[in-house]
Amino acid sequence: MPAALERGKSEFMEYCKGAWSFASTVLWSEQQFKEKELEMTRVWIQTYFENAVDPKKAFIAFCERVILTSRYINAEPGRYVPSPSVWFNKDYPHGFPGTKLWYYQIKQKRLTVPGYLQHISTLAEYYAKYVINPTKQNFITGRKKLLEQNGNSLLLFFYKSILHFNYIKN
Repeated sequence: MPAALERGKSEFMEYCKGAWSFASTVLWSEQQFKEKELEMTRVWIQTYFENAVDPKKAFIAFCERVILTSRYINAEPGRYVPSPSVWFNKDYPHGFPGTKLWYYQIKQKRLTVPGYLQHISTLAEYYAKYVINPTKQNFITGRKKLLEQNGNSLLLFFYKSILHFNYIKN
């Protein structure tokens, strides 16, 4: 297999792994799931990336959409996220597929208001860099950028996602 193709396959798998680490950390923190639930979830996440034209951009959008969901859930008591295999199901409009419109609206707002919710993009971009190249420097740079943008509320997600990505294998 050519090196570029092998590298592409490796990046694809790292994005899939990183996406689950991020979503599970942000939306289902400290919850344990049965293997069958995790398998179904991985299939939905892989399908998302298989359909992506640009895996890196898709990964960044994925992370932003997860953060937007977290903000929505935490805005009012009683809101919750169903199990991952339901939430990621492409046919469940109140789950991940439904966040596409939220993300589009944020992107449109950024055209007229530069820097709108920039800290969310920063978290997603630096986590994406870390997933592909998990170095101390990428961690420190991401942390620094979030602090510069007063993204303190997102730092915990950044830290926990990196810990999950590196050490928790579910």
